Amino acid sequence: MRLMVIEDEPIHLKLAKIVFSTEGYDVIGVETAEKALEIIKENKPEIILVDLELPGMNGVELISQLKQDPVTNQIILMAVTAYPNKWSKREVIKAGCDLCIIKPISTRTITKEVARVISKKTS
Repeated sequence: MRLMVIEDEPIHLKLAKIVFSTEGYDVIGVETAEKALEIIKENKPEIILVDLELPGMNGVELISQLKQDPVTNQIILMAVTAYPNKWSKREVIKAGCDLCIIKPISTRTITKEVARVISKKTS
């Protein structure tokens, strides 16, 4: 399964790529929402894990845009944020996200949460 991670912190992006690759995902990593939009239609990830606090277009804007496009609206979208006071879970879910995860989170927990959402969405 192809998973895209959108994270502007290089160390977090590298860790996510290692963790999800180890779990058997084909991982694509990008640092901005704009770059993700360029890549999504040609690489067709089934899952996108997006940090909400990004330079330029933020994660909520990206999620809304993906959900409004018939080509991308079936992608499983999961948000990650270290700013729960800025991004409420309700707002993120309303934008079309399937799950909102608050940082910090362990690598074991995040992989379980991703697997749970995939199982729920594909069954």
